[in-house]
Amino acid sequence: HPALLRAAYRFLYHRADTVICTSEQMMGEMRQDFAVPPVKLFLLPNPVDEVAVRNGAAPTIREEGEGLRLVSAGRLTRQKGFDRLIEMMPALAENATLTILGEGPERPVLEAQAKTLGLSERLNFVGFHDNPWAFYAGADAFVMASRWEGLPNATLEALACGTPVVATPQSGGIAEIASAAPPGAVTIAEAGE
Repeated sequence: HPALLRAAYRFLYHRADTVICTSEQMMGEMRQDFAVPPVKLFLLPNPVDEVAVRNGAAPTIREEGEGLRLVSAGRLTRQKGFDRLIEMMPALAENATLTILGEGPERPVLEAQAKTLGLSERLNFVGFHDNPWAFYAGADAFVMASRWEGLPNATLEALACGTPVVATPQSGGIAEIASAAPPGAVTIAEAGE
């Protein structure tokens, strides 16, 4: 039951000596939603091994053909918003493609959605891949449509590959990432529910 779980979190977080948060946004949620005293909150962003990511990004993997090449990654669940990405594909040029890396319980639903929208040829469900960075580096943009996040590591990794990011404002600390990234590296875009 969500209310019981929320009450348990509030009780446990409040009793902790220290609560580590990966973003300023998360710190705000801890203060506001769980009444954690600010003195107990510490910021420790997720680390990214930029050298390993960049080394893994070569050689790049890019969907064949002409047109916009988008990539996204994560567990295939409602949280990650892949259904929203699939819904936006018809609005893009007919030669635009989306590669989705990851596995999860929503995969059959997402594949059916793509088929219903006539997008099966424009979507590539890769599944889990040991080296997602080669896909990130081969894309024109990394897209994150999460409904909620902490600090999105995949976004940090895409930026380490030199790939621009388009993300929903609900994608965790994306505003913090955008303010620290070079101009134009991160675009925050609204998405439907």
